[in-house]
Amino acid sequence: MGTRLLLFFLLSAISYVSAELEIVNQWSLLSYEIPYGFPTHKDYNPENTVSTGFEVGWERVFITTPRLWAGNPATLAWIPRNKGDYASGSVSPPLQAYPSWDLRYLYTGIRSITFPPEVLRLNTLLTNIILDDLNEDAAGGYGNCDNIFAYMSDSTNPGILVYDSRNDRAWRLSHPAMFPDPDFGTYSVAGESFTLMDGIIGLALSPPGTSTRRVYFEAFASNRIYTIPVSALRAGPNQGDDADLPVSLLGTKSSQAAPLAVDNRDGSLIFSPVSETAIASWVPGSTEHTLPRYSPELLQFPLDIRSVDRDSGTIWVITTRFQKFFKKTVSNKEINIRLMRITKPIDEVVRSLSNNSLLLKK
Repeated sequence: MGTRLLLFFLLSAISYVSAELEIVNQWSLLSYEIPYGFPTHKDYNPENTVSTGFEVGWERVFITTPRLWAGNPATLAWIPRNKGDYASGSVSPPLQAYPSWDLRYLYTGIRSITFPPEVLRLNTLLTNIILDDLNEDAAGGYGNCDNIFAYMSDSTNPGILVYDSRNDRAWRLSHPAMFPDPDFGTYSVAGESFTLMDGIIGLALSPPGTSTRRVYFEAFASNRIYTIPVSALRAGPNQGDDADLPVSLLGTKSSQAAPLAVDNRDGSLIFSPVSETAIASWVPGSTEHTLPRYSPELLQFPLDIRSVDRDSGTIWVITTRFQKFFKKTVSNKEINIRLMRITKPIDEVVRSLSNNSLLLKK
């Protein structure tokens, strides 16, 4: 059984950290720069548009806006990336469809993969994907993407979908740890509560060069983080019982969380318990842990966290106030969606918190 990490936060001990969150972009509601005459869905409503993920490029930031509700004109979009003086750029730019509003370009130069129905099931909801590049070296160099494994989380048919690019094969693996826990199906954020029984959602891959690379994962409706060796995922379909997979409990959180990331600079695991409106950092298997950022206003319901290689490993986060979108209490007179970065390196944050703030149990 892995180390169990239980997080308890005292506002008096950590309230100073919110000043280190730098807002890159923010919106009351997301909008698109839709070309004149472009056909839009009759049900399109900005109050139904939530970003669930992002990726930071050199010149652009890519943003996912899945059709959780009907009407979104694009599910993958981009905005120009603000650099340096963030106040000088457009703080709330409209989203552009990627690669363009002409959807036929989506298929140019992209490999088309057909998943068998036993892998991609009828009501599958793919929520995250991580790439395991077998040619990636410990220094962070990359191969040519022809020898990778892709791991995808399915939240509604809980499991991990695996795609082997070299052999063009796909399979599904499942384990009881990937399913929602009824005791954690209700989320409470900033005075509002709702129920959502989603399974595995957060995925993260340990840094290259480690002796045994592992995938960390968590179900949305759960307070636990688990781990599985990549060797078990690469081995192909499981011929035995699902419970036979070598899944280990890594830690227990103070509340549910959606995003999960690894900081390749030190191997720490980054996550965000939703009820605490905080970002936590922990080096698995050690007592090296921090609460880098806390803000009841800015950190309401993060849905994605990333250690951005194109920003020297800086931690970026997108927060959504998802509880308000779910409860239909969202207001266009308030800032609801924020893209932020943590400006101070985590190494500069005090790593020893009082026992009242962080308790580690074995």
